[in-house]
Amino acid sequence: QKIDSQLNVLDKTINEYKQYVDLRENRIQQLKELLSNSNLSLDDVYSLNKQIYHEYKAYICDSAISYLNRNLDVAERMNNADKVVDTKLLLSYLFASSGMYKESIDILNSIKRNTLKSSFLEDYYLCYDHVYGELSFYTQDKRSSSKYNDISWKYKDSLYAILDKESELYLNMTETRQRDFGEPQKALETNMKRLQRVEFGTPEYALITFHRSLDYSKLDDAEQRKIYLTLSAISDLRSAIKDNASLWELANLIYNDGDVDRSYKYIRHSLDDANFFNARLRNF
Repeated sequence: QKIDSQLNVLDKTINEYKQYVDLRENRIQQLKELLSNSNLSLDDVYSLNKQIYHEYKAYICDSAISYLNRNLDVAERMNNADKVVDTKLLLSYLFASSGMYKESIDILNSIKRNTLKSSFLEDYYLCYDHVYGELSFYTQDKRSSSKYNDISWKYKDSLYAILDKESELYLNMTETRQRDFGEPQKALETNMKRLQRVEFGTPEYALITFHRSLDYSKLDDAEQRKIYLTLSAISDLRSAIKDNASLWELANLIYNDGDVDRSYKYIRHSLDDANFFNARLRNF
């Protein structure tokens, strides 16, 4: 009964999807209009470019990359080393997320570790962990996968050493470790701490409920997986996030239940989103 009710809400949200997309498009357009002002300082241009990047990063991948590259040029014109590093780290993470691993590592290698401010260490370690974790997962060569995984874990250890134990990133990493090491009940408890901090319908809620569905997959609890994938998918749609996973995971589950028409509707929508987001890895 609960999942049927939630699926009906999800169907309604898909039908209303254009209004959520329009809200994001309007925010982007307003920022671009502000950016067109010829009297802006370089600081203002940098700030607006970064805001536009944030709107694009889960919406259109190549546009997000474009605005970060613009900011790299602006930061270099300003001769502002902190802004250069900040932008490079954002680019590196985005490249890794979209399957551009060499580009991600090249950017990280251009950052001098011995001159890096402590305020950047968290993002620096996170980017290295992320890119080598992605390489480990997607490579077809088992020896390379093991090597990349070892590198990723070294950076995880570095992160654990500096993170606040109540921070979102620390809890996220702890939940993943508990899930991967065969402790799904502990992972659920950690997830609940994260879930209590966010609101339904937000990108953060979408991500954390997706992680909760992964915890339930380790318990072979298909019903709970469907519940949290549905909640995650609704939140993705309401946030106009094109870079998503919940809807196509849900499509697979309900296909196995024999709900072919609904499954087709969801997988079709997911493919349209992946094409719009325009990152080859997501289409794959």
